[in-house]
Amino acid sequence: MRILLSISVVISIFVSACQSNILPQNTIDTIDIEDTSSREIRIIIPPGTDELLRDGKDPGLVSDYILLKLGEQDILVIENQDTSSHVIGPFFINAGESIRQVFTAPGIYEGTCSIHENAQIRIIVEE
Repeated sequence: MRILLSISVVISIFVSACQSNILPQNTIDTIDIEDTSSREIRIIIPPGTDELLRDGKDPGLVSDYILLKLGEQDILVIENQDTSSHVIGPFFINAGESIRQVFTAPGIYEGTCSIHENAQIRIIVEE
């Protein structure tokens, strides 16, 4: 079984050593899986995110919205590597845990976002 993995978006943010002892590498990846014609939209919450937030710093992990497409069978995966639990829209992710959400209908899911500067996020699921 051949699986083609391609990372289409990688966002890396490094915090200067003079600002913090934490050097997180934050990524949002899209992974295409050829055999199932689906894509994983992956948000990784790195260790130290909660500490950055408590220090008043934006970890820069996500924008104001996440766009998913049913036609491309997008799957949202959120991996929390931090020592604190976080909320992204309707999803609560305990420290050290991950969620994998498959959407079956279009819609807009809005809610609190504990890893975002303005504390709000919109998850848009389109046809």
